[in-house]
Amino acid sequence: MAEFRVPTTVRVAGQPFAVRIVPSGEALSRGVSGDTIGHMDSGHQVISLYGPDVLSTACAVDTLLHEVLHAIIAVHAIVLEDDEELVSRLSPALLDTLRANPDLVAALLSDWEVHEHGPED
Repeated sequence: MAEFRVPTTVRVAGQPFAVRIVPSGEALSRGVSGDTIGHMDSGHQVISLYGPDVLSTACAVDTLLHEVLHAIIAVHAIVLEDDEELVSRLSPALLDTLRANPDLVAALLSDWEVHEHGPED
């Protein structure tokens, strides 16, 4: 598996969200709970990953996707009663689906046009 490289910016509907890596010691000194490994601040458009220096790559990737989903919900003003439960369940499922389907990922990332097809003879 390729090395995980955290992007410095993630765009959601054209809006840039800075991605910040906050080492575990610094996060604790800022008063971040030891259980918190990520946070999305929609007001400042910042995604923070806390303690990736002590997280597994799989956990860091899942956390980044989790926070990006929160950003998508915020930018698109999606109103949910409990977005944390939705994001917590959707993030690992989406990541697993994308990893298991590289052709799907390639199709989603390609620059393609939709062509209407008529009934085949």
